[in-house]
Amino acid sequence: ILNYQAIVVLLAIAVTIPIAAGHFDLSAGYSSCLLHILTVGLICQQGLPWPVVVMIILVCGALIGLINGILITRIGIHSFIATLGVGYVVYGIAYWYTDGKQVLGSGLPQAFLSINSTWGIIPTTFIITMMIAIIVYICMEFLPAGRCLYFLGSNEKAANLTGISSKKYMLLAFVCSGVIVAMASIMMASVFRVGQTSVGPNYLMNSFAGALMSSVALFF
Repeated sequence: ILNYQAIVVLLAIAVTIPIAAGHFDLSAGYSSCLLHILTVGLICQQGLPWPVVVMIILVCGALIGLINGILITRIGIHSFIATLGVGYVVYGIAYWYTDGKQVLGSGLPQAFLSINSTWGIIPTTFIITMMIAIIVYICMEFLPAGRCLYFLGSNEKAANLTGISSKKYMLLAFVCSGVIVAMASIMMASVFRVGQTSVGPNYLMNSFAGALMSSVALFF
């Protein structure tokens, strides 16, 4: 249970950051679909070293978050519409890459699969998720950037009047969300050992349920 739910928890953490700033990231589930497929495909089909692939996936996740942030902060599209649109585009890229077929992970190296190993009886994925959760909690509760996100989520106009740059921090929120989604996608590739378009979007509802029913809802 801890092994598979760690992915849901990590995606919930990812969508929590924009929610704290008063926005939604509906592209998270679709992004995880594409990114976990690319993780398997780049290693097994293109033959790239897995550490290089991990870096590529993290950069891709940050890029998707950056696109979301630009559409919202620079162009002025509502986050619900912008992230949903980006999500569908990303999902279409996933179908194009796979041609509707599974990307088999038979050639995944053991070092990469060790992400899905255990320390004693505790899954490594759960440990990684808890570490990320602690880091995000510290950043949100004790660092200025996290407090600024809460201020933006409470009253964006008032935050701007106090000198807080809403565009800067919202862009940062979506980039961080995209990176965490990429981390979850890497976990998915290690756990499932196959890339398929049916995996990813089904996590969207659970991740938002976890975020909205957590303490962030009380602060928001």
